[in-house]
Amino acid sequence: MRVLSLFDGISCGRVALDRAGIPVETYYASEIHQPPITVAQKNYPSTIQLGDVTKVDGTQLGEIDLLIGGSPCFRAGTLITTDKGYKKVEDIQKGDMVLTHMNRFREVVAPMVTLSNRIYALHIQGRAVTHVTEDHPYYVRRLTFVKDKETGEYAKVFTEPEWKAVKDITAGDLIGSTVDEDILKQDDLIIIGSFVWLPFRRKELLDLADTVYNFEVAEDNSYVANNCIVHNCQGFSFAGKQLNFEDPRSKLFFEYVRILEEVKPKYFLLENVVMKKEYQDIISKYLGIKPVMIDSALVSAQRRKRLYWTNIPDLTQPRDKGILLKDIVHENADLDTIMGDSWVKWFTERADYLLSKKYVAINPDKAITLTARQYANWNGNFVMECLKEYIVPFDTTLKVLDKEVQSGKMGYFRKDSQANRVYYLNNKAVTLCGDAGGGAAKMGQYLFGDVKPYEVHIKEPRVDDLTDGQKFYTLTHKENRGVLVEGYIRRLTPIECERLQTLPDNYTAGISNAQRYAALGNGWTVDVIAHILKHIIE
Repeated sequence: MRVLSLFDGISCGRVALDRAGIPVETYYASEIHQPPITVAQKNYPSTIQLGDVTKVDGTQLGEIDLLIGGSPCFRAGTLITTDKGYKKVEDIQKGDMVLTHMNRFREVVAPMVTLSNRIYALHIQGRAVTHVTEDHPYYVRRLTFVKDKETGEYAKVFTEPEWKAVKDITAGDLIGSTVDEDILKQDDLIIIGSFVWLPFRRKELLDLADTVYNFEVAEDNSYVANNCIVHNCQGFSFAGKQLNFEDPRSKLFFEYVRILEEVKPKYFLLENVVMKKEYQDIISKYLGIKPVMIDSALVSAQRRKRLYWTNIPDLTQPRDKGILLKDIVHENADLDTIMGDSWVKWFTERADYLLSKKYVAINPDKAITLTARQYANWNGNFVMECLKEYIVPFDTTLKVLDKEVQSGKMGYFRKDSQANRVYYLNNKAVTLCGDAGGGAAKMGQYLFGDVKPYEVHIKEPRVDDLTDGQKFYTLTHKENRGVLVEGYIRRLTPIECERLQTLPDNYTAGISNAQRYAALGNGWTVDVIAHILKHIIE
């Protein structure tokens, strides 16, 4: 079979063809980003790379049996600061209260959504990379040096803040940002008024078209996105131009349509995210067929609903393989996947919201959808690794001292002996309970306190507290006894993310971990594609 893959990424389609048992004579790939190309060529050296899709001439490729493609997936997810904590930009609704450049909360009066193919990756020191349209304004100052006429010496002078579009931001610009503990750890900060002003580092124009979001804010016409101050000016928001497929900004979809018409393949397949029915119908009109929605959860440990437009006949839903996240995690992961103090603090302050909105999942039955930016902004899938579990008494034998007679000591169980004393750690009580056994139990590593309202496990135990990012301690109430768990929270490894996409272990090895996470988030779930392709030969 002769195959043309547009927006090929790491060639998940090629893996799917192998898994479906379809022989490949020639495999053309259109991709412009080097890390995914490196992965594709490592695994399939015979792949013919064509480069930029806009320069592909389908009439010069000869007969093509199968055309495949998936929209480059840089999904929404920019975090907006509201009076109730962070909220994803796509979830902002009329009536929400957002923080503005006046350092106060004001009401959202009109959410907006549109499509753009002029999207930049904006890098600001100390902040998550933000994907933003070229015309969106940021709150900017510059540092200048003014010469004193009398002394001849130069003094630092900061310009008054102004709104500057992303495309116009240059080296030397300082971006207004909210002040938080993580930023305060940096050296040589510039704090003026209520904000810290962080250096602009770089920006890259991304080769993609995607849905983008904005909203109008009452009075102040500004809000805070990924902790940086932005404007909602109507002139930059493209309000009212909702997904107009005659708009040249949707060029990548039309490149697929153009090439489909040029090569006239026997079969075609286009994948995209779940979207509003009105948008879906527009794509269906151009392709002449309605999509089928398939959730990757049927064949993997990941919830990933996608729409598939294809003329491959008799398409059915895959059989549910019953794979859960616990089935694909490592027994032991590298230490660099363990989340540190900053993440722990961020999570504990917002746990109810993050878990309920499924921005973060810890030990879920099924992982939430992988995205290209899942760890850049601290969202995503995480695993709680339990190292040891102990049963300790939790009853009325605990005696609390009237006053602190030893630093940190607050009481003891049964009798005041070394093995039974209870101390405070990070404002929570820990115990050296002899019943807990040896090891960390003898180092005061256990926590007592109120059970928090959010769960880490689907069943007991529940989270009691997260201390330092390296250890995780749980206390549950059950028959007057407590279960104490020593462990830590970590992110998924690249291999685990490969397994979520049903790729072979270490398929993406050879590029950086950050590039692996991004490439996998943009990729396909191979077993879903293989299931679709098998209908060609059945």
